Amino acid sequence: LTPLFKAATIFIVILFLADLFSPNPYRAFFSNYERMEGFMMLSHLYLYFVMLISVFKTRRDWLVFFHATLLASLIVSYIALTQRLGYRISLQGGFRVDSTIGNPTYLAAYLVFHIWLLFILMYQFWKKWWLIGIYTAAFIFELIIIYFTAMLMAAIPFLFWLGRESSLVRQSPVLTRLTSYSFQERTIQSRFMIWRMSARAVLERPIFGWGQENYYLVFQKYFDPRLYQQEPWFDRSHNVVFDWLIHAGFLGLISYFSLIGLSLWLIFRSLRRGLIAPFEGLIVAALFLTYFLQNIFVFDNLNTYLPFFAFLAYTEFLAFPRTVPARPAANEKLKKDKFDSRRAQNTPRAGRGAGLAYAFFVLMGILFFIGGYELHVKPIKESKTLIRALQAYQFQRPMDEVIGLFKESLAYSTFGDTEVREQMSNLARGIIGHDKYTEEEQKKMLDFSVEELRREASIPAPDVKHKLFLGALMSRAARLNPSYAAEAENYLKEAIRLSPGKQIIYFELAQIYLNQGKADETIKVLQQVIDLEPSYQDAAVNLLAIGYMTKRPDVVEKAKTYLRQDTMAVENMERLAGLYQQAGDYASTLKIYEDLVLRYPDRAAYRAALASLFAFFGEKERAIQEAETAVKLDPSLSTQIEEFLKQLRGENGVAR
Repeated sequence: LTPLFKAATIFIVILFLADLFSPNPYRAFFSNYERMEGFMMLSHLYLYFVMLISVFKTRRDWLVFFHATLLASLIVSYIALTQRLGYRISLQGGFRVDSTIGNPTYLAAYLVFHIWLLFILMYQFWKKWWLIGIYTAAFIFELIIIYFTAMLMAAIPFLFWLGRESSLVRQSPVLTRLTSYSFQERTIQSRFMIWRMSARAVLERPIFGWGQENYYLVFQKYFDPRLYQQEPWFDRSHNVVFDWLIHAGFLGLISYFSLIGLSLWLIFRSLRRGLIAPFEGLIVAALFLTYFLQNIFVFDNLNTYLPFFAFLAYTEFLAFPRTVPARPAANEKLKKDKFDSRRAQNTPRAGRGAGLAYAFFVLMGILFFIGGYELHVKPIKESKTLIRALQAYQFQRPMDEVIGLFKESLAYSTFGDTEVREQMSNLARGIIGHDKYTEEEQKKMLDFSVEELRREASIPAPDVKHKLFLGALMSRAARLNPSYAAEAENYLKEAIRLSPGKQIIYFELAQIYLNQGKADETIKVLQQVIDLEPSYQDAAVNLLAIGYMTKRPDVVEKAKTYLRQDTMAVENMERLAGLYQQAGDYASTLKIYEDLVLRYPDRAAYRAALASLFAFFGEKERAIQEAETAVKLDPSLSTQIEEFLKQLRGENGVAR
């Protein structure tokens, strides 16, 4: 039993205990469709590691394995290239490629392992120039694909950072993304906030942590209201230290780092003893250090776990080389004769032993097939049936067929039930008022979705987003089933209790009060949102809208004190302009459109609106100038602009 094998075994045992005693053990063990991690995946990776150190005993074994994984990485890189050339669609969208992995960051992290692997192969075959040529071409190709991912933590930014102001960098969206980062950047700042949330959660459960896939409990309990600009839900800390502190506490973090630390120690010990070549040892050490550095801002998944555990096993091979001695033919014959003699003397005992062995393998085979069906086949079938249900709705199949497919999917009763119910709730919210389905069909789907979401929201460690989804769905369905209104309010209040800093829950509750005509309660809830984070402009604009709607000048004036037009998103500025215009406050409307034109001088619609406002205030020349600019930017506006200019010139500059 080698030190690295012991460390890996201790790591998986600690992880098992952390998941077993987590708030939601089922989720910790089986994860979900999006991540497919949990103890199920990590335990398989542990067995993968054990298999590698047990089977690969010679350098030839490892070289065959390395060439196989390199070939796979080249295929993945080729698919990424086809995305860049426009032959395939990138799921991520934009200029970044993601290949079959589905995320540019994960693709880059996966390829970084193979960049280092190519150095190892170049060293192994440095005398074969034709192989060196192939490896060099593969190295350049995969480096180009990493560049196309625009991954911040790849090595490329360091090459361009000093030249970040050059025209070459500024003209390339990839180079711009690689070099335009700082600690004040919004995404980086959000990472710091999430880490602080995680640190608070670690203090609550320091020994074994919260268990895998239980970060949702941390996120909802310790949510920082300043994260309103980010995506609504996080399930990771996005940092290797905090991720493992959350997954398995300090014991898990120490055991995880022991894998990397022990690997580095074994490498340098082997270097001192002359067991491995200095170049190869330093390359493997650099690989582990690169892996750690990239995980400061991202997190592992199967695409990085597989090469990581493979290189752990390779380190084991380097540190404890095994040789298979050649056996002389005479010795082989002597051993065969002895074996035949013993077999003849012990046939009855051998028969009994063989029977027990057969019984054991039959039992294991039965357990394997049962476990394989329950743990693998059923979740796959549930996922496929879910896809069929969504397609049935997309192609506007009868509602009974859609509901039947959702029921069939849930009948498998696996860890995929949560995903099915979430997708069903999204579909149900969009079905309200759908002209393809009758009111009775809509009600049938809504009632079924509500019932399933109730089950999801009632688990011992509930996810606040399910209570939010349920409250929002009931709120919208209240016109079909009035009894839902009061229940929706209760679910949303419970959601606020679980996640008091999450603003979108308050917005849903405010909408319920607004629908019920409870103006004071609506204003009170919106004020609570502003108190959580005064810079949140959505809340300020919503409060202003309610103030105008309820004819409350005091609320309007108070809402205006929270407005920050210089930092406001364009969507809120457009909303604000509409509110001011409806209220007859054209001076404020004019100020907003002047700001919008300064921000987006190439948007014809803003120029046209500004022209109309200048005309309203009698500034004829400025109105003409903006109108002419608008038609240059968007010739399709020429008819309206010409009519506007005729009225303007014919009516002494007044166009209302």
